[in-house]
Amino acid sequence: MADATLWDDLFGAGRSSPTVAVTAVQEALKVARRSAEMAEAEALRAFLDASGQPIAVPPPPRAGLPLPPQPDLVWPDCPPVFWGPIAVVRLAHMGGGRGIVACRDLSPGEVLLIEEPVVKWSASSSRRPRQLLSAALRRPDAHSCLRAMARLHPEVLEGVDGLDALREEHMPTVSALLPLYCEVVSQATASTATPASGAEPRKHDGTGGAASASGPWLAAANELLRLCLVCQWNAFDSGLFLHQALINHAAPRNANCDKAWLDEAWRERWKARGEGGGAAACGGSDGGSGAPQGTHGASVTGGVSVVRATRRIQSGEEITISYLQPMEVTASRAASRLRQFDFCDAVAHDPELDAAPSSDGGGSGIAEQSSAALLAWEEAAEARLRCVVRAPSSSLRWLAEAIGAAIASAAEEVGPRHLAVAALRRQAADALRSRLSSGGGAGGSCGTAAGEEDGRGAALLELLRCSLELWHTQSRLLGPFHPECAISLHDVGASLGRLLASSAADRAALGRAFPSWAEPRLASLAEGHGLALHAAISALYP
Repeated sequence: MADATLWDDLFGAGRSSPTVAVTAVQEALKVARRSAEMAEAEALRAFLDASGQPIAVPPPPRAGLPLPPQPDLVWPDCPPVFWGPIAVVRLAHMGGGRGIVACRDLSPGEVLLIEEPVVKWSASSSRRPRQLLSAALRRPDAHSCLRAMARLHPEVLEGVDGLDALREEHMPTVSALLPLYCEVVSQATASTATPASGAEPRKHDGTGGAASASGPWLAAANELLRLCLVCQWNAFDSGLFLHQALINHAAPRNANCDKAWLDEAWRERWKARGEGGGAAACGGSDGGSGAPQGTHGASVTGGVSVVRATRRIQSGEEITISYLQPMEVTASRAASRLRQFDFCDAVAHDPELDAAPSSDGGGSGIAEQSSAALLAWEEAAEARLRCVVRAPSSSLRWLAEAIGAAIASAAEEVGPRHLAVAALRRQAADALRSRLSSGGGAGGSCGTAAGEEDGRGAALLELLRCSLELWHTQSRLLGPFHPECAISLHDVGASLGRLLASSAADRAALGRAFPSWAEPRLASLAEGHGLALHAAISALYP
């Protein structure tokens, strides 16, 4: 009672007591805190997984993890640079009858196979079997190369579907390379053998075909046809590989590994680390003939193709990669590309990423048309975007606005999350990143420096849009730990950082485009989170 009387004497009767005032302040602080937490959660919503949970990137694989015993390689005379905790098994349901499985549980980022191509494409050649087979026949060790290729699918022509049509398709290549093939085998075997196993070839008739279509020449022509199919069905853009050809294809959304071509600098770093799931056990520093160096590998002398896990893989699970590049590919385009590899992929349609537009105005019905019509539309849309990004003397602002218009038009026709639109966003992001990193120039007169600086904010904002949408697609399609996701996340974080450091007008444009990042504090929070995710995923694939 005395306290109340003192309060009344000091501040007047009827005024709120200090307990009530403090409680009101505390409630206001709680409301403000909840509001700030909700704003921060909304700012980071773009970085959640498909179930709405934060993405927890696993730690990088530990060095020195156990390897299986010395593997029974299909090509013991041509060992890979590194053979990880995997094994070759028979798979009756696959065309080649073989596959590769995990020997133990695997984590994202583990290196499973490192290999050099047995035959490389020439720098200027088209990706046709004739060019690759010609390169193999002209190698100093051509006969050894052909002997290795004898174990690749198809090992025999018997049972090959559509053989007559394939024979007609590859007849020009067979006719052109038959003399060279016979010369190679004749130099390596006795002159009394047949051409298919090494006989001296008969005189060529000068018409591009053999002088006779029977006997040993027919056997040689059949073997050349088989080799044409080996090149067509097994070669990648980086060349023909022996052991990697045993890894079967899966749709991007189902593949659990990534195949990447990495340069000699990566090889040197890898050897120095001695990591990658036991990689220290292989990869000797000496050159040589390709004989094993250490327990599980051969010497490395240049760029290599590396297969790495991108998801958690259980022991006994098959190792698969996607033969499709880029991976944001629709079912119609996948079917077209996979014909090269002698199989059609039953791509499971994702209701958000690769389906017809919804009835709420998400598209005009292009995606509901036939596969051929959708494929033609995709090719036309990509051609239009290529014209935009290659336009001479274009300013950064014009480029950003033209890219935005092209992608908006495509999204209106097939839906904003369609994989065809994702492929356009990848193309646009590559172009914008290149222009921004080169200072805005395009190889010609692009306007004044002040004009380029004026367009830089617009270009950064468009790169942010493309990369953010691409990240959403890739994290759902490929899994959030895929190396492609790291690239998109870096573009998101870097674009946000550069926009925050730009003019007030650019920051205002960022807020209008992304209301959850209207406050610089929230945009900075998203920048840091995106770059932290990028760093964590990149650490899986050093």
